[in-house]
Amino acid sequence: LPVNLPRFFWSSFLHSLLLCGRKQTAEKLWDDMLRLGVVPQIGTWNALLDSHARNREPHFVLATWEIMKSQGVKPDALSHRALIHSLYRAGRYEEAQTRFEAFEQQHASSEASLADTATLTVFNSTLHDMLFASREESALALFQRMEARGPKPDIITYNTLMRYYGRKGDLKAVARVLQKLEPSGVKADVYTFSTLLSVMLKFRPDADKMMINFMKKQGVQPNAAALTAVIDHQ
Repeated sequence: LPVNLPRFFWSSFLHSLLLCGRKQTAEKLWDDMLRLGVVPQIGTWNALLDSHARNREPHFVLATWEIMKSQGVKPDALSHRALIHSLYRAGRYEEAQTRFEAFEQQHASSEASLADTATLTVFNSTLHDMLFASREESALALFQRMEARGPKPDIITYNTLMRYYGRKGDLKAVARVLQKLEPSGVKADVYTFSTLLSVMLKFRPDADKMMINFMKKQGVQPNAAALTAVIDHQ
């Protein structure tokens, strides 16, 4: 019987095949799409870009990017996120920074763009990549621009900074970031508490009890992530 496949099927299947290292099967699936008259949408292209980025294949990401543009498909925010992330993971920092600056400039004058969730995802992803590529100065400058001009930092932004400083063992920096939450109107989530717990356990033997009580007072139920941090430390 004929089966009507929704558009997201092609993206999901391509993404899964590439992550499993089944490039030949993915290529055959792409050929089947074209043969059946399925026009690749931006989501399908993004699945390719993201898969190659996760596989640390920046050459494939750049090649896919150029083919996509040559076929008249305009990259969206998630396309840019995959491209920039891929370049950072490959150690091509200057090229990644140039690509991000172009994206930032493109969205700087549009309030609607800065309010878009996908745009914030690009900023958060780039902030993460900068920090874990030891480009702290660039990351902090980006964070300050987000505070001043947008997109407004969310809990993911703050969690990323706290996780970075927590790994460095810089308790004062973690505290400074935490103090920004309430004035910014951002509510902590369970990942905030699990990050704080991982840091505090290095300095306070009773940190687990303190943090669980603090979470309950904040109305956040301790979950597997927080409790696993306690078990891991012990």
